[in-house]
Amino acid sequence: MEEILNYLIENGKAWIISQRELHRPQAKALPSGIKKRFGPYFPSDLLELARMRHVPRIENPSFFATLERMGRPIPFDFRRTAGITFFDTVLIAKTARTPGGLDSLYFHECVHIVQYHLLGIDNFIEQYVNGWAQNGFSYPNIPLEQTAYDLQRAFEANPQQPFSVEAEVKRQMGFVKSGRPDNRIEKTRAFHSIELATAASLDEAHIQRGSVTRK
Repeated sequence: MEEILNYLIENGKAWIISQRELHRPQAKALPSGIKKRFGPYFPSDLLELARMRHVPRIENPSFFATLERMGRPIPFDFRRTAGITFFDTVLIAKTARTPGGLDSLYFHECVHIVQYHLLGIDNFIEQYVNGWAQNGFSYPNIPLEQTAYDLQRAFEANPQQPFSVEAEVKRQMGFVKSGRPDNRIEKTRAFHSIELATAASLDEAHIQRGSVTRK
């Protein structure tokens, strides 16, 4: 099992980066109405960086074919999902139907953007895959997904009572202890500044471990 998990983690990292680079040039900034509605919940710089692209269907990564040839079941069927986040770039299936509507789906995916920015791609995929394995190989029980769904439901239940998504994510990740912030948080602030400065050439950037490197 450890071999399979390592395979998923290593190939998942490369998939996230390649899908971000593929889709971000065609993705669009959040509509002004969404930015205004989400403003009380998310950092403004994150909302400026976020991009959304509507696609016919979300496809499975090509490395899943290797698992099937090995006789291993694929862990998730992304073709059935309504949305997926690749760091700061979100794909939404055009056939997506969610009880709370598209705004609720956008909110869920923006929670994942916060998680990516706090963790970096490496730690995000490691926590995602290991969280799946450690919780009965169940998608709903992945801690990163549980957080996103919990905050999505809170947004749906009382939109007139906003809260800080970033603060909630930090709290659930244990980034804040005894009222003192972890140094990882400050590192992400530096990352935000770098990313904003290079926004004009994002299609040429690799983002990994909270830093930007050129090809």
